[in-house]
Amino acid sequence: MKYSITQSNKQKYVWFRTAKCGTRSILFSLNNNTDICVNEYNVQFDYSWKDYFKFSIARNPWDRLVSTWTEKVQHQWIEHDKNPYRIKVFKKYKDEDYDFFVKNVIPSEDIHTECLSNLIDLTVVDFIGRFENLQQDFNIICDKIGIPQQKLPHRNKTKHKHYTKYYDDETREIVAKKYAKDIEYFGYEFGE
Repeated sequence: MKYSITQSNKQKYVWFRTAKCGTRSILFSLNNNTDICVNEYNVQFDYSWKDYFKFSIARNPWDRLVSTWTEKVQHQWIEHDKNPYRIKVFKKYKDEDYDFFVKNVIPSEDIHTECLSNLIDLTVVDFIGRFENLQQDFNIICDKIGIPQQKLPHRNKTKHKHYTKYYDDETREIVAKKYAKDIEYFGYEFGE
């Protein structure tokens, strides 16, 4: 499996990046406080990193999907994204409502909709923080990689109502089926 990672040989960490889980905020802080050696997409895990601290961040799939739709479909990314594949993936939803998006989105189409459990090497990761506790869990990450704890900036924030307001029984169940592996592995529930 190939992953999007950020890693540092100096601080000895590997971060499995997960889109729409505070990635830009964390990357900003790590760029300012660590010696990043690799910041790549589609990388196979290198077992020379076995002694590194390996971490990632998870997010409630119902909430993550609302955030993806708000940013990628409703706002700037369709017009401003330079990735032609991403434009193709999300442009087809531009004139549709959220229910249509939920019913038609394919998790494997893009990293923003992919199941998180496919973006993280679950066999090697040491710590999976939660977006819902991002600051507290980032403090743990800072302690583990030996940098000062710091307040995370809120980068790339999307404005929307609480995610539960976007679902009815049918769309809630569709997301539960599409993201069943994440819901089970990370222990998420709708409305938590």
